[in-house]
Amino acid sequence: MKDGNTVENAIRDAFEAVTPDVKEEVMKDCKKENRKVLRMPGKASDKKKRPVWAYVAAAAAAVLIIAALPFVIKSFTKAPAVAASVMIDVNPSIEMTVDKDERVIEAIPRNEDGVDLLDGMDLAGSDIKVAMNAIIGSLVSRGYLSEIANTMLIGVESGDESFRETLMEIIGRDISEMMNAPGFVISFMSQSIGEDPKVKELADEYGITVSKAQLITKLIDANPAYEFSALSGLTINELCLLSGTNEPGGVQSVGSASVLAYISAEKAVSIALAHAGVSSVKDAEVGLDFEDGVMVYEVEFGAEGMEYEYEIDALTGEIIDFEWEDDDDYTEPTAAPTEAPT
Repeated sequence: MKDGNTVENAIRDAFEAVTPDVKEEVMKDCKKENRKVLRMPGKASDKKKRPVWAYVAAAAAAVLIIAALPFVIKSFTKAPAVAASVMIDVNPSIEMTVDKDERVIEAIPRNEDGVDLLDGMDLAGSDIKVAMNAIIGSLVSRGYLSEIANTMLIGVESGDESFRETLMEIIGRDISEMMNAPGFVISFMSQSIGEDPKVKELADEYGITVSKAQLITKLIDANPAYEFSALSGLTINELCLLSGTNEPGGVQSVGSASVLAYISAEKAVSIALAHAGVSSVKDAEVGLDFEDGVMVYEVEFGAEGMEYEYEIDALTGEIIDFEWEDDDDYTEPTAAPTEAPT
């Protein structure tokens, strides 16, 4: 059985923020009335303490029922109209349809990991913020979001531009608040989804969301050397790292994608310098890229009249390719003149 406690806590925490604390007012009223409280006798089994988690789960369930009540009432009259689609990609891919009241109509897994993520979760009728909190909690508890891979992609599609921007602002603000929590480091990218039939066709062909397909096409526009089939298998964390190198248009980024799975950029430079037999350089250029199915560091530097280019496996530190040539712009340093002895 999969542990759903983190998801329950995410839902509980989200609702605690909007649930008023009326204990003090109730106690004041009790004192005014000056009435006694009579305890009714019960079975011996009733006196046993219930575990704390049982109260938490019951409270969360009750609040969910109350929060979803307007949605349930509407469902008896007519099916709510879809006002927008919110797509969430990490490696699990999920799409949520949302009504104009910012409530989830349906959560749809778009790949096998998405099926796993939504197992045991019924988000229909939940406010979009509550649904996002629950999904992020599940992503963390199941290891899809971690220090090694910490990046999400959020895409919002809607024919109503104003509503689309509102949803993006709500979701972005909610995730940003989570990013400030201790030990909870998340990076995310967000984008508005356009109406491009080719992108939707590619999404269907490769079994990914339209949001991820759109990001990949933007990366290819920025770097035509990339191939869609190769990039479609990358995680969002990897695509975010490539976005930092290629800067696709129309994509907003908050936070930094994790590079903890790879050797450091400094290590890549030192490997290249050691292989070239160069002790040090002033201006080495280094960046992550994707070549032949491998994340690589591209290292470029000049030294002593030569230009060097290296491709180094970002995971292993292995030199994949290298070349050097004469630096046409290089000029020998002029020695400082020395004074003749007197």
